[in-house]
Amino acid sequence: MIKQLTFLFFLLLMHIQWGFAQQALGELDAELTIFEKLTENSDTSKGQIILTQDERIKTLVLEKKERDSRNKSFMTTSGFRVQVFSSNEQRTAKPQAYKTEEKIKDRFPELTVYVSYMSPFWKVRVGDCLSMTEAQRLRDDLKKALPELQQEIYIVKEQILAPE
Repeated sequence: MIKQLTFLFFLLLMHIQWGFAQQALGELDAELTIFEKLTENSDTSKGQIILTQDERIKTLVLEKKERDSRNKSFMTTSGFRVQVFSSNEQRTAKPQAYKTEEKIKDRFPELTVYVSYMSPFWKVRVGDCLSMTEAQRLRDDLKKALPELQQEIYIVKEQILAPE
């Protein structure tokens, strides 16, 4: 009986130690980017990977990873956005939507702009407002900054991204 308990205790200790080792390796791997992981030499490999690419690719991948990690701290909830464009004109709606997105991003870089297509409409909506008052302030700011869009700007109720 004592031998069995000793053996079980030894197995438990080995399992715990193995878990800590795996966690430590995981933390080390988390610090490496995909590009570093691909090119690092390991003792088990007999070859070497040489990665030749434009530096902008690495920058784009790392920026997306950073954005994704920031979005994880957000939740979806009911709220409001300001719609600044909607059109179903087959030939011109898509380029106009993206042009409107650029205008808003130039004037309000801190705002999130959403371009969407739900047949047959292209829409551009701005912001993630939790309250109607916040959405009204945003609508007024957009009307002042973009008077050419004044007739199309209004508030819509929608699922938004809000900080947890």
